[in-house]
Amino acid sequence: MDVGSKEVLMESPPVLEMSMAGPEAQQRLALSERVGPTATFSVGSTGIVVYDYQRLLIAYKPAPGTCCYIMKMAPENIPSLEALGRKFQNFQVKPAMPPSKLGQEEGSDTSSVSSRDLDFLGTTVSTLCGEVPLYHI
Repeated sequence: MDVGSKEVLMESPPVLEMSMAGPEAQQRLALSERVGPTATFSVGSTGIVVYDYQRLLIAYKPAPGTCCYIMKMAPENIPSLEALGRKFQNFQVKPAMPPSKLGQEEGSDTSSVSSRDLDFLGTTVSTLCGEVPLYHI
């Protein structure tokens, strides 16, 4: 790689930028439009989170990957990974129950989605959630 190419790379905007400054601090996430409309994060050993900015969806697949949760996001108020972790953890700490009852017991608007209807989710979320039950929160 020549010096000119290195200078161009150094001047390019970051593909992904995220800053965190403690538990009370806001997280800031910026993506370059060149790389696509999704961001994927591994949340320690607890699961994987996908932000889909084009479809305004967030997907969370907890480890060991027995189900997947999907929720809509507002473009002006994208939740932090910490906030998502708390929200999705509430669904995991409940006693085990048949998937058809998930949401009914909690009084929320949770519903299961058929795996053959995953096209509307896009490639990244479909790949993450395609083999497990999917719940819309």
